[in-house]
Amino acid sequence: MPRTCRDEAPLLVDSPVIKGRYADLDGFMVGFETFEADADGAPAFRGLPDDRCQCPHWGLVLSGRFVLRYVDREETYVAGDAYYAPPGHTPEVTAGTQVVEFSPSAEMRATMAVVSATARPTANWPGSTGKHRLAAPPAEPAAGGPARRGQEAQAWVRRATMRGWRSSTQ
Repeated sequence: MPRTCRDEAPLLVDSPVIKGRYADLDGFMVGFETFEADADGAPAFRGLPDDRCQCPHWGLVLSGRFVLRYVDREETYVAGDAYYAPPGHTPEVTAGTQVVEFSPSAEMRATMAVVSATARPTANWPGSTGKHRLAAPPAEPAAGGPARRGQEAQAWVRRATMRGWRSSTQ
């Protein structure tokens, strides 16, 4: 049975806003995310239907505050809350938020392929050089142990996340 833990999942996002470790586990991506600054993720999803994430996610907030905005509502989660985020959301987080999130790999790849096709560099990100570009994820995970599969199959997460999240303190 495939497995991973925070310390084994490859660090694919290391920015002033988010530190993210991701691994593909038999068709589901697990993400361990820590947000270092208040951040609004809405810009990452421009170009998708309704300019919103089209991938469902299941998660657990370990610390902080995590907000999901939908066309007709806003849902707020805090430490200890488990959540389901259906397609059609944009996220916002406060500094110090940590989540563990599970997403169907195929839907995540499809969403990120669209995001990468419409991506433009953003200068709103602290420390951004404006050179961050997105790339579509690989079609299939690579062979190897969990850390290697996660590193090769999910390398696109770093590029996607670096482009999309902007600090809401600026």
